[in-house]
Amino acid sequence: MTSVFCNSHQYQLPPTLDLRYSIDRPDRALDRVLPSKRSMFHPQGWTEGIHNCCPRRTTEFNNPRQISRVPVYIRVLDVNDNAPTFATNYETFVCENARANQVIQTVSATDPDEPLGGHRFFFSLAQEAAGKANFSVRDNKDNTAGILTRRNSYSSLQKSIYHVPVVISDGEFPMQSSTNTLTIRVCTCDREGNMKLCNTEALTARAGLSTGALVAILLCVIILLTTLQSFSL
Repeated sequence: MTSVFCNSHQYQLPPTLDLRYSIDRPDRALDRVLPSKRSMFHPQGWTEGIHNCCPRRTTEFNNPRQISRVPVYIRVLDVNDNAPTFATNYETFVCENARANQVIQTVSATDPDEPLGGHRFFFSLAQEAAGKANFSVRDNKDNTAGILTRRNSYSSLQKSIYHVPVVISDGEFPMQSSTNTLTIRVCTCDREGNMKLCNTEALTARAGLSTGALVAILLCVIILLTTLQSFSL
């Protein structure tokens, strides 16, 4: 049997006559062709895709005039060496009047690898956050996941920002995974769930003061101090 090695893969060919193999116009893509083993060796990695590496020449050992040439096409498969990550930077918020098991965000992933069967991503909440989680991760089985609330109501006075670690893994071999952090802000919302105020704005609103009111108070203080200083002089 004739064995042809390509990018660490071995292909078996049927028995042939006593033949010699060589490369017409050898290029640097291949290191050498060994006539005895009929094997091609490549010293460095190739990029993914189909390569028309070179015409290969076959000659009968006992009759050098019997020569045939055939082009050799080598398909290089992608190696799964990248971990999936969030497809984008998500700006997520949760309403203070949210209900348990409410979907507040749908996330997806991206991966520079290109598996033959297409991507398949798996989402889960990181183990270190599972015991004290205020949010959960639901894998939708379609390369997306939903971020859900785990309790009724949130208070921006108690905590205005949550960081949710989401583990994303692929189904290829060797499996690659990464932990991505989703930042969730606690906001005040209207009855329809539309965001009104978040973080420091929400805290100011709870105190009964708007941003404009604070600016006006500050100006009054400055004017008062200036007036007092002028009287003292």
